[in-house]
Amino acid sequence: MKFPKIVICTPTYSGKNYCWDKFIEQYNNLSYPNKDLFVVDNSPDKANYNKLKRSWVRCKYVNPKGKPVKQVLAESHELLRQYCASNGADFMLHWESDVFNGDPDIVQKLLMAKKAVVGVVYPIRTG
Repeated sequence: MKFPKIVICTPTYSGKNYCWDKFIEQYNNLSYPNKDLFVVDNSPDKANYNKLKRSWVRCKYVNPKGKPVKQVLAESHELLRQYCASNGADFMLHWESDVFNGDPDIVQKLLMAKKAVVGVVYPIRTG
């Protein structure tokens, strides 16, 4: 059986480091066999990006200095899109690094919708 290539695209910044290990654990626990991870870091400096680069994570950096937040996010999302387009992705899964589903089969479930675009609703809990 041929599995479409899914690129999990994650914009992040150093403020989300508190949950990075859990995010990577969740990514590694996904049961889907043909997946890739690409991260765009937009931290205030390159320290977090350099840390990511030294690991196995493929990543790019967007310098946020002097730019409105919407511009930084637009640049980040464009880099994510370009990576998918140039690396043979069949689908792009935008996944925030501080959102945890916990379902190792979530990719297969999303693909079962057989739609060009699908989304997931998740509850926001505080505490």
